[in-house]
Amino acid sequence: MEEWLAIVKPSIRPSTYRLYDHAVHGWIVPRIGGRKLQEVKPVDLQRLYADLESSGRADGQGGLGARSVRLAHQVMHLSMGMAQELGLIVRSPAVAKLALPRMNAPKVEPWTDVQARRFLDATADDRLGALWRLFLSTGMRRGEALALRWSDVDLDRGWLSITRSLVVNGKEVAFSEPKTEAGRRRVLLVSDTVAALKVHQLRQELEKREAGDAWADPELVFTTTLGTALHPRNVLRDFTAACRQAGVPTIRIHDLRHTAATLALQAGAHPKLVQEMLGHARVAITLDLYSHTTPEMHREAAERLGRMLAGPPAVDERR
Repeated sequence: MEEWLAIVKPSIRPSTYRLYDHAVHGWIVPRIGGRKLQEVKPVDLQRLYADLESSGRADGQGGLGARSVRLAHQVMHLSMGMAQELGLIVRSPAVAKLALPRMNAPKVEPWTDVQARRFLDATADDRLGALWRLFLSTGMRRGEALALRWSDVDLDRGWLSITRSLVVNGKEVAFSEPKTEAGRRRVLLVSDTVAALKVHQLRQELEKREAGDAWADPELVFTTTLGTALHPRNVLRDFTAACRQAGVPTIRIHDLRHTAATLALQAGAHPKLVQEMLGHARVAITLDLYSHTTPEMHREAAERLGRMLAGPPAVDERR
């Protein structure tokens, strides 16, 4: 397992490596680390996952959640697969059909259009008001917005390019490439968002003058008052406070992305366009995530067709 971690480290994100390293040293090695590689059978993995689910927490106060157990399985699947490719074992035990805990999809709680407008009105003058508007008008991921550079933004033409993302590496943050090619995309900006970004740019110029040589990164769009990258934890704190200030339900920042997509679909945007806006690899992902919205779209389409068919009788021009 140590050798496998060393091999994959250069090719994965630091945040992904931290997850894998924790799974190896926190969950897997303490339980089956003493076994010879060739002796690990599917039943051993099944018992490992059951043990993690019942008593896997480091404090001994219960088991791990479904996501963590599935992470342990992912690590075993990848590492044992590489062991097979390298000829260390004949067949990976992780390819067997094993019982894994079911993951319940997180509940999506998008705002209504009224709540979204109330929030934007209440936070229009906030230091991060342009960030909130960007989330709601483009559906950008938090990491994508926090990694945005002014060179990625064309305020005259009204669009921006997403070319990287900010990721957390312990207490530090770093920048990485998008996970998929679809994540690298161009996003159009509505006029209100362009206006908010222009105001934000002027405010940032004032902060730069006050900070002087202490300003860290002149390219980042959203920064601290000293020009350093914003930590997602601090952005969450500010967003929670902004929700209370606006008197709207406190939701996850990621739910702003869901809000943008839901409102776009409800406004009649084609799912393919919403897919490209969000950076999903396939339109099926978009439709699966927002299946709660599409029934209303189908109903509206059916009603439109019905109204067309119920119009005045057609005249046969051939007569």
